[in-house]
Amino acid sequence: MRTISRDGPQSSSFHVFIIFIIFVLCSHSIQGETWFATVNSWEVNRQSQTVGLDMSSSITGRISAVNVTPSGTQIAGYHSGYTQMRLNDVAHEESTSAREGEIVVQEGLYLRSAAIVDVARNITKSYGDPRFFFEFNEIWPAIISTSRTISYHGSNINDREIAGNNLDLIRASNFMCIDLNKSSSAYLELERMNATVVAIGSSIESVDFLPTKTTIFAIREEANGTTDLEFRLIDPDMKTISNEMSERLQGAFAVNVTAHTGLKHLKFQDEECHSLECCDSQ
Repeated sequence: MRTISRDGPQSSSFHVFIIFIIFVLCSHSIQGETWFATVNSWEVNRQSQTVGLDMSSSITGRISAVNVTPSGTQIAGYHSGYTQMRLNDVAHEESTSAREGEIVVQEGLYLRSAAIVDVARNITKSYGDPRFFFEFNEIWPAIISTSRTISYHGSNINDREIAGNNLDLIRASNFMCIDLNKSSSAYLELERMNATVVAIGSSIESVDFLPTKTTIFAIREEANGTTDLEFRLIDPDMKTISNEMSERLQGAFAVNVTAHTGLKHLKFQDEECHSLECCDSQ
């Protein structure tokens, strides 16, 4: 099923000049950086930090029952794992639970983020125009890159992977699979974020939330069970779903899917180097 919907901009002729704005930038040497802003009913809250992480892991074995008493009382074998990463609305989450059976899991993670440049904001209003323009310019880049392979044969495995990048979402879920051979990869990058809010009096006329971002998600699997795939893109107004897809497969099947989305905002040009490569070299 695929649904596409769009709403046009909403305008207002309300001319009472009541503008409510809050802008706060918080710096924490350990917890990272946080800023949030509120313009009337619109608000944004951003969090990040300067960090780098490379990690790999592997699991190989058989999930089986365990004797817990001398008389032979057993507890059924069970495996579970969960990870979650989130930096400035770039997020990746994965969870696995499996009953008795043979299992092999290999995972790799590359993570980089930088929050070293002050967030710029600008408020403008032209004479005779009732509109106020609020602009926010953030250069807090982040990258999360992951790779996973799972091979399982047994009584039951459930696995879920979620990739999110500044309101966009991709989800792949496996349920009640007795056989699962799966490989997946995700590349989630945020370069910068620009937002423009137009307010008239106490109302919001329009919102343009424009992160420069790239999302690539690929999955290849052979399974015997149930698989759900979901995909969602959000318009710059931060509310309207511009593109949405969901699909369910049941039985014995093979899947090969690649999703690649991106958005580039060219309004601001910077002479200084604010990329993650520059941060790594400093």
